[in-house]
Amino acid sequence: MPNSQIPYQSLIFSLAYNMLGSYASAQDILQDMQLKFLENQFPIDAPKSYYLKATVNHCLNIAKKQNRTTYPGPWLPEPFINGPASIETVDLLHYELASLIESLPPIERAIFVLKEAMGFSHKEIAEALELSEKNTRQLFSRSKKKIQSDTNSASPSKQAKQLAEQLIRYILEGNVDALVQLFSEDIKVISDGGGKVHTAKLPVVGREKVAKFLVKISRLSPFVPEVKFTKVLSQTALAFFQGEKCLLVWVLSTREDTAQISRIFAIVNPDKLTFM
Repeated sequence: MPNSQIPYQSLIFSLAYNMLGSYASAQDILQDMQLKFLENQFPIDAPKSYYLKATVNHCLNIAKKQNRTTYPGPWLPEPFINGPASIETVDLLHYELASLIESLPPIERAIFVLKEAMGFSHKEIAEALELSEKNTRQLFSRSKKKIQSDTNSASPSKQAKQLAEQLIRYILEGNVDALVQLFSEDIKVISDGGGKVHTAKLPVVGREKVAKFLVKISRLSPFVPEVKFTKVLSQTALAFFQGEKCLLVWVLSTREDTAQISRIFAIVNPDKLTFM
């Protein structure tokens, strides 16, 4: 009996998520390609480059239809803890980088993901995208210059977990001075409410402003949510729950050299919390 599962499932899902920042869209693409595979619309024994090209083209078509310029406030990738059942997600960018590549044109985003996250050679990328190696190198170099990621802790280290615990403790205590010391000079809170939840439409920047902002919003809540420490795309994260419902996720970027928090990505849009 022939294999009913499309080859390279993890690759397809991870590439689609990295390019679009949407768990739901990545699942849809994987399911659509699985259906085409079962209907024998894909060549028998097609090479990996074929599946790369098909996935990238699918993502480019979706990206062309997206109009993030009308999105209310900052747009952040959908957080999730586990990938689709039976599929191991691999080669995912860390969360801060996943949020930054949104600024890239779709084709640059594809090349950046294939090279930076998945480690494909420029020869393989050029073959999959039907470009010259020189062109892919130029586009990759251009995208690298555009992407500036200040985090040097892309993994949920013990230190990052301690910083997360201190963050919650100081907020609940209303200890602004302690929070200020916990943050880097260029600390920034970026909030995505999607127009469905009231959030700051512009990033909150600066140690004292961020400290006072976090204490203020904590006092506005009519209840104390349950806080779960987790990780999202290789970065330490805090998920806030009321019962079984996830209300908010904070993804933290930290600097191990100074033991400080440099970014807080606050995802409040309920449509993006389905997979937590």
